[in-house]
Amino acid sequence: MTTTSQSGTEASAAVGGVAVSTRDVHLAFGSNQVLRGVDLDVPAATTACVIGPSGSGKSTLLRIVNRLLEPDRGDVLLDGRSVLNDNPDALRQRVGMVFQHFNLFPHKTVRANVTLGLTRLRGLSKDDAAERAEHHLERVGLAHKADVRPGNLSGGQQQRVAIARALAMEPEVMLFDEATSALDPELVKGVLATMADLASEGMTMLVVTHEMGFARSVAQQVLFMDHGRVVESGEPDRVFETPGTDRLRRFLSQVL
Repeated sequence: MTTTSQSGTEASAAVGGVAVSTRDVHLAFGSNQVLRGVDLDVPAATTACVIGPSGSGKSTLLRIVNRLLEPDRGDVLLDGRSVLNDNPDALRQRVGMVFQHFNLFPHKTVRANVTLGLTRLRGLSKDDAAERAEHHLERVGLAHKADVRPGNLSGGQQQRVAIARALAMEPEVMLFDEATSALDPELVKGVLATMADLASEGMTMLVVTHEMGFARSVAQQVLFMDHGRVVESGEPDRVFETPGTDRLRRFLSQVL
């Protein structure tokens, strides 16, 4: 288990094996069966990208991993142990999540947005929280914007602040839910570069994305979902070059 003095990268490297797993995860909203028995394994210190059409259950899966939604059936494991009976707030200190929309507090500075969880959830002093915030803002190239409010930042900068906020909690795993889809095209590159840097540093990441170039160049594993199931998974070159199903071939023909 990680401690407040151990980074997520160090924790993932120390654990080895599989960091995140789901087993036979099902979820329905009324008569709409959103997930239909999803199994996945994300080894520690690797990146897995989940691709697929809208409505295939990708974002729902991430929310279940982070306990924002509870499955009807199945299990979620972190380091081989079920987390479904854990305190969700404690879990979210171990599993960071970056959403499509930035969810920053507009009336607080960038620094205050990053330190809030550190003081309230981690129990850090204001000085220690500020020091850690400075470190992670520097990590995403925004230390010089610490005293600015989010409304004075570009969308790409706001998303990088959201990444810094999640990293400051020093999670073992990072989840990204379409982190670039709300950005103007010219702002996407900076956010993807930040995510690629995290991957190269050994952060364990599960990424839902429409950025096929990122999935192909950064991930060790690509999973294709459709109608609530993982239809295919494998190394990026295999998935993109020799898809094994007609459904994946049709999808790739539309997005590549």
